[in-house]
Amino acid sequence: MAENAKKYKEQGFPVIKVKLGETKEKDAERIHLVREAIGYELPLRIDANQGWSFDTAVSVLQEIGKYNIQFCEQPMRYWDDDKLPELRKLSPVKIMADESVYDHHDAKRLIKAGACDYVNIKFSKSGGLLEAKKINEAIVIFKLNVKEYPDSWNVYDSLGEAYMNNGENKLAIENYEKSVQLNPDNTGGKNMLKKLNPK
Repeated sequence: MAENAKKYKEQGFPVIKVKLGETKEKDAERIHLVREAIGYELPLRIDANQGWSFDTAVSVLQEIGKYNIQFCEQPMRYWDDDKLPELRKLSPVKIMADESVYDHHDAKRLIKAGACDYVNIKFSKSGGLLEAKKINEAIVIFKLNVKEYPDSWNVYDSLGEAYMNNGENKLAIENYEKSVQLNPDNTGGKNMLKKLNPK
């Protein structure tokens, strides 16, 4: 896996995504080897494919947090969604909901619960363009998280990215600055500030 990741980097891939979801030891070792192979500049994402229990998810994510992971996709089974808010609090890695979100109602439910930082929108599972648009609209609710979690750097980081993708760079910079202020070790936020405000 590490050798393949290195090849992808050499081929110019902008992001590496690693499938996990086995034991803590195997998953942590995979990420360690991949990071050794590709370095720390290339963004690294992971997908647990619903493969972990709550305890395993906490253990693995805390172990690999030092490897600068952008986010972890669907760490647990969708029927464990009630445990996602607690996992998000304990995890140094951002959480993306995938199989837990089939329509805009699911997106609103998880966002209001503070259960995830991102939702993965797939046209095939969300009922086409119309439903995908509704999920996109639901993501606006992330703004409410600023009021509910004013000391959470992840919230400002997510808002910064949303504003950047919407072309609102001034608001993106403000939120990334707040994120870095709350978490000085947020290298991702620092890199985005350099990209948005090169001087």
